[in-house]
Parts: sequence; C-alpha cells; structure tokens
Amino acid sequence: LMLPETSLEQAGQQAERLRLALEKSVVSLSDIDIKVTASFGVAGSQQHQINGDKLSQHSLEDMINLSDDALYKAKRLGKNQVILSSATANKSVKA
Repeated sequence: LMLPETSLEQAGQQAERLRLALEKSVVSLSDIDIKVTASFGVAGSQQHQINGDKLSQHSLEDMINLSDDALYKAKRLGKNQVILSSATANKSVKA
C-alpha cells in the first residue's frame, strides 16, 4: 500500500486502523466463524529520500525491503501488530 504525501507516523496510524478493523471482523464460512488478524510493516521516505538516496526504482526497492523486514519483526514479536521501519530504527504502533 503506497501512501504518497504521508509521513511514516501517519502511515503507521493508518495501518493500525486497518489492523484494528480486521481484528474486530469475523469471517463466516458455513458454520465456522474465523477471527482475522494481521501484522503490518511500514516504511517511508524523508524529504523524498530513503537511505540518503533520492527516490528512484532502486530506493523504492529498498523501501519495500525495509517494510518487509518490519513485517517479519512484527510476526516474530507476536503477530497482530504494526511495526514502523526506517533506515535507523524499528518501533511499534498502538492505537
């Protein structure tokens, strides 16, 4: 999910809203109710740069890798959470 003109913190808040909405939902299949949860890894750029490079195809791939790393960290830490990633730090988001 790409959110142009959105700060890393704002993107994390949006991911947290999505996570909470999923957590509250129940999928019904026949006679079975299934609770759904999700983990999110969020990465962003600052001043149109990531890792000190101007945004480009290569730096966008770096951003995808950072968000993927944050996603796997969220899963390692217990799932059903949002982890923000930057080139320097990872942190979790709570509603």
